[in-house]
Formats: sequence, structure tokens, C-alpha cells
Amino acid sequence: PTFHALLTLRPPPQVRAKVVTTMFTASGFGGPFALLIAGPAFGALGVRTVLAIAAFGVTAALALEASVGFLTGRAVMPIDDPEENAA
Repeated sequence: PTFHALLTLRPPPQVRAKVVTTMFTASGFGGPFALLIAGPAFGALGVRTVLAIAAFGVTAALALEASVGFLTGRAVMPIDDPEENAA
């Protein structure tokens, strides 16, 4: 699952709207700062290197999230139990 799916589906339904609002707000504020970092990085390191670093960062973040979920015994995504819904 994508990182955004984890952030929107894992919180309880009562706070999901606030989580999505916070995600969009952080993304909106983070965009200009990312350009301030990415522009000089592209110039200094090259496109392939910067994209490889970004890909590694995303992969590491998802691996960390998955390992924390595994170690704490919590499912990464909530799973509906069909037996609970049948009652």
C-alpha cells in the first residue's frame, strides 16, 4: 500500500478527515521548501542521483513503517473481520 493510503486508512474514522486535511496542508507548505532544496541538488548532483536518493528515502520510510507495524503487532492496514460484520 502507498504511504498516503496508510495515512488515510489507518486512523479511526472519526479523525480521518483531519488527517487528510493535515496531509494536504503539510504538502502545500512543503512544496516550496522542497523546490529550494531540489533545485540546487539537481544542479550539484544531477537528476539521476537526486531521484535515486528520493527513491531510497521513500523506500526506507515505508520499510520503517512496515517494520514498526510488524514489531508492534499492528496490521499495516485495518482488516475487516467478516464474522464481526455478519452479527
